[in-house]
Amino acid sequence: WSLPLPAEEDRGEQGISWPEAMDLAAAGAILFDVREDSERTAQDSPAAIPMPLSRILDNTVELPHGSGVVLFCQSGQRSLRAAHLLVEAGVSNVKHIEGGLNVYVSRNSLGETGLSDLGP
Repeated sequence: WSLPLPAEEDRGEQGISWPEAMDLAAAGAILFDVREDSERTAQDSPAAIPMPLSRILDNTVELPHGSGVVLFCQSGQRSLRAAHLLVEAGVSNVKHIEGGLNVYVSRNSLGETGLSDLGP
């Protein structure tokens, strides 16, 4: 038995879309990939900083202050959990990409832009 998590707006993190994430990144937000090391590939965006969920709280000191944090994973579940953990640890301006890479792959197959646009 467990209590449900409060609604997102009550916890401080916010779910956003890939286009919103790209806009935030262009404005200076930092994009973090919370998948584990074994899940990432050479084709992944060089603009996304690896920060596995299993070690996310070890890295809160290194997080940028004021510019915003955007998290993603494969399906959006771990990035939501990571966002919740960071907010509880006192990090502000945390967002997570709803649907994760599954949505990115779907959008990309339709010829829309995505992670490759966030390169250096």
